[in-house]
Amino acid sequence: MEKIKQFKTLLGAGLCLVSLSACQTTGQTNPIYDKIPGKMQASVKERQNPELEENFLTKFLDGIDFKGDLAKKDYKFSKDVKALKQKEKSLGLTGNRQDFEKAVLRLHDESSLVGPGYDYLKKYINRVANKLLQHYSEAHIDPPVTFLITDKNYYTARMSTFNLLTLPTGTLLNIASEDELAAILAHEMSHSIFRHMNSEVWEKLAAKGVRSGLYTLGALISNKLGVDATATGIVTSLIDDPVSDYYTNVLAYEHKREDELEADLLAVDMLYNAGYNWNSVLTYIKKVSAQTPHNEAEETAKGWFRSYAFSHPSGKVRYQNAKYYIQKEYRREIVNLPRLKTEAYQRHVFQGVGFKAIERRLYFNQARLAFEKKDLKTAEQKIRLSLRGKVNDPDSTIRLLFYKIRKAQGKNNKAIKNLEIAANGPEPTYEVFDILLREYENIKMWDKAIVAHKLAKRKFPISETSYMATLIKYQVMARKDKDALYTLQACENNRQNTKENKRMFHTCQFSFNDAMAEREGRKNMTASET
Repeated sequence: MEKIKQFKTLLGAGLCLVSLSACQTTGQTNPIYDKIPGKMQASVKERQNPELEENFLTKFLDGIDFKGDLAKKDYKFSKDVKALKQKEKSLGLTGNRQDFEKAVLRLHDESSLVGPGYDYLKKYINRVANKLLQHYSEAHIDPPVTFLITDKNYYTARMSTFNLLTLPTGTLLNIASEDELAAILAHEMSHSIFRHMNSEVWEKLAAKGVRSGLYTLGALISNKLGVDATATGIVTSLIDDPVSDYYTNVLAYEHKREDELEADLLAVDMLYNAGYNWNSVLTYIKKVSAQTPHNEAEETAKGWFRSYAFSHPSGKVRYQNAKYYIQKEYRREIVNLPRLKTEAYQRHVFQGVGFKAIERRLYFNQARLAFEKKDLKTAEQKIRLSLRGKVNDPDSTIRLLFYKIRKAQGKNNKAIKNLEIAANGPEPTYEVFDILLREYENIKMWDKAIVAHKLAKRKFPISETSYMATLIKYQVMARKDKDALYTLQACENNRQNTKENKRMFHTCQFSFNDAMAEREGRKNMTASET
């Protein structure tokens, strides 16, 4: 009898690990319209993902270590939290979380468009966002949303981990009213309100909880009930690849699908509270769904669309979900739908300084198409219209295209000048520095390469190993041997202070030796010849 009680206790512990980890880490799910008791905004707090902070559950699960094959699938929540804090430490380089993320975006050649026209548009977008948040008491977004306008031709929007909301020029050109803009902003800000960005980390921890529970149950089945090793083998096989893969590819993505549905429904509430036409959420869903084939064609090669297809519900499901929710929760108000606010949007986006900012992107795209057709004369005319006579305009995308046009014309010095202007601007992409440094290397302008490389380090989170190794090469080639030896010593000191991989110093040492050999004309000699 006593053994049965003990078994029940242990069995409960195993089941608790399975259920507790999932419940505590992922919050409520199933936000489908017919399962929501009332408006979505009433259950926001219950549906929020937890902050990325250690608690009793995370410390408990971090303390569980699997052995053998299972160890490869183990997950440490504390490592993710420490990694985040480590990132924040590195922000001494840039100032804050959002600055760091902007640098990461630029590292992947996606930067915010800059200039008076774009600043004007961002202020208008910010006013609409603030109106949405002011009329919804539970809305709390930290850090506050920062808006980025980027150069993409299609209708989309994206909220990043640190609340950078990206709106392409293609989206602005395809929005018909301020209500539609509000629908897009409300949907993306809902992701931040629910802390959907934390979903992946909590899902990993939940998966570990499930594995821990199954592992415990397997041990109980074999040891307490006297069953042979077959039972343990069955449970262990469930913990192995099939369950892990199923969780990652199905359950985790299903949760993200529900994130999208949650954001759609909360967007309806936010629009209603702020006095916007809440049917604009349906307009937004229809447009972004119609855009999917375009995204598929452009992104399939990158593997992006496969993950998008898994993580986002179909447009039909989203539309039906939101439409039924509106009919259910706002049936009395439907007869008095507010009129679409089109005048303000037309005035800010399609007139004056706002439109001029977008117009330059249209000229840029015409120049790009002409360049692709090898019509260099038209390409130069259009790119000049895009710059509108601004000799030192630092726009990275425009300058990169102008560089390619000048290179094709055989005007190398003018081509490099375009890169230099972009590199010294407020939002250069990493591609600008990558090409500029290669140009300096080709023409052996090592002093300029040193200056540009140091500037890149200030603007991007380049690893110390990569930065120092390249700097050493440039210093050696510029015959600044004392500086090169000083950097080499700094590389060694940095490795000792940060406990990085021992190969760090060897990388710097190799760069020094290799550059010295190249400078002296010995780069292609074999080891026996040297």
